[in-house]
Amino acid sequence: MLLEPDTLSKRILLLMKLDSDNVFNRINLRREEYISVFALRRTRSHFAEIFNNRYDLARVEDLKYCGTETLTALNNFYSIVDEFRWYLTYTEDMPFTVREMADVIVVRLRRALGWLHQCIDAELGTPLTPPETPETPETPEGSEETL
Repeated sequence: MLLEPDTLSKRILLLMKLDSDNVFNRINLRREEYISVFALRRTRSHFAEIFNNRYDLARVEDLKYCGTETLTALNNFYSIVDEFRWYLTYTEDMPFTVREMADVIVVRLRRALGWLHQCIDAELGTPLTPPETPETPETPEGSEETL
């Protein structure tokens, strides 16, 4: 069954919104767990599950249905995700520093996710609402400015 471009566009936008929410929630809510595993075992194999996302698998043919601002917001959000994945994969930092970096990244991701939601909601014609994210640990003062 072939879908109308408008219907296909809405489905792709919704998938990208759901995927970005899922990635953010895994990075944010599982923070203590994946840092503890890293600290205790010095392994990085579990990070693949945290960073698994549909955007990495998206094709240009799929993304062409997104507006330019949404594409920019998607790129911004997933670039931060990729930066954190790279950091965790190759860091030699101690667990405390990794935890601090995770706090900074979560703040940046939350901001990028808010912008992405605004762009997608505007394209979908849905009310602009802030992303619903579960409560998170407090971020230390001034850590937003580090990166």
